[in-house]
Amino acid sequence: MWCVEQTLDLITILTLVCQLPLTRASVVEVMYPKKEIKLIEGSSIKLNCTAVYQPKNCTTLSVYWCRRLETNPCQSLSEPDRQLITMNETADPQNNIRYRDVMLEMWNISAKDAGLFQCQANCANSSANGHFITLNIDRTSAGSTPKPANCCGSKQTDLIVLLVATVATLFLWLECQSVP
Repeated sequence: MWCVEQTLDLITILTLVCQLPLTRASVVEVMYPKKEIKLIEGSSIKLNCTAVYQPKNCTTLSVYWCRRLETNPCQSLSEPDRQLITMNETADPQNNIRYRDVMLEMWNISAKDAGLFQCQANCANSSANGHFITLNIDRTSAGSTPKPANCCGSKQTDLIVLLVATVATLFLWLECQSVP
């Protein structure tokens, strides 16, 4: 189900893509909204990030989510029984730019999942790091029925949100196309 938080994230990313085009000096850039997230144990979450790159300068791109540990640098996530990472890539041939979307989905969140998460991209001799997203876990609500992190309203509300998101996305895309 498409939700308000995901819609706002998409609009924010599209706005960033339109306002901050990839510079000639950049090989790869990472974009996603900065936020602090509070969940209760047992919840699930989806984190989205977009890497923008020039294929002529970047033939092999690696994009991933990681979690910063207290004493170590950011560690790649690898718990396939609780995490799913999906990717989608689109191209803008007119500007010779590609967009790789990487979504991290985690379920059955527990107190050990609290911390800082970051999306990173590596390409040839260049790398880009997104800012940290803080994930806080509320243990006081443990035992109650978990409310999904990306919960939505009624089906009618979800349809309205999706319609508004579609119109806003189309408007932003058209605005991007008109920028010289």
